[in-house]
Amino acid sequence: MIVTDATSVKIVYIARITDVSLWDMLFAEAMEVECAYKFSYAIRRNAELKAQLYKEKEIAWQKARGRDGQEGKPLRSLLSTSLTDVRTG
Repeated sequence: MIVTDATSVKIVYIARITDVSLWDMLFAEAMEVECAYKFSYAIRRNAELKAQLYKEKEIAWQKARGRDGQEGKPLRSLLSTSLTDVRTG
């Protein structure tokens, strides 16, 4: 429940999704490369492989963040004007 005297309220919903089958494909790929990077040296003792995986993980996270940013923009623009304008007349 939200109690406020404000004319409008901005809400960001954040979920804890523990079922990996529900993750966005790009997020899952980024997480996979992140884990590979973190464990690569301990398993293979190969600094060159770790450096390569570092580059791959940076690219993977950029792609995942880019997708996430694209998904949020239409909702933000909708919430910022049209819904509140209707209520205030």
